[in-house]
Amino acid sequence: MNILALDLGTKTGWASYFSHEPIAPTHIVSSGVQKFTVPRGTNPDVRLLRFRKWLEDLCLLKRPKVIAYELPHMRGGYSTQFLQDMMSILKVFCLDHDILYMSVHSGTLKKHATGSGNASKEEMVLTAEQRYGKVQDDNQADALHILAWAREQIDDSQVTQRDRGVLKEAST
Repeated sequence: MNILALDLGTKTGWASYFSHEPIAPTHIVSSGVQKFTVPRGTNPDVRLLRFRKWLEDLCLLKRPKVIAYELPHMRGGYSTQFLQDMMSILKVFCLDHDILYMSVHSGTLKKHATGSGNASKEEMVLTAEQRYGKVQDDNQADALHILAWAREQIDDSQVTQRDRGVLKEAST
């Protein structure tokens, strides 16, 4: 099952799992960080257009059946609005393209990754580097942890779409 994991934000961490299971018992994991910064004086909502285009391009390349993402902390202000807008774009994109989506609370993710629900960014990066090798930053580390969490949640024949409380059959 092809899975895309996202740590949403101005610097979005991503990780993908591509399984060759029908052909051979191999898989490919790739990851990175995509920045959605804009020059000073530019309408900041341009970042949303760039995010949507990047998501479209990445999904054409990776062909995920599931997209997993971390529920961001909502602290108010423009950053909260931006993250809510990113989640909306992501959910609508998934619905339009028949891609299942699932989310994980940050405390659950931290506990899954490190054993502690209040692990620091440094602990998350250290754990990711121990498991997966060098990472660019905490965004890429979180995306890799989200991917590992999602893979454990998914049975190849069914996917729990926790955000909507719906159990669906996943086509393989």
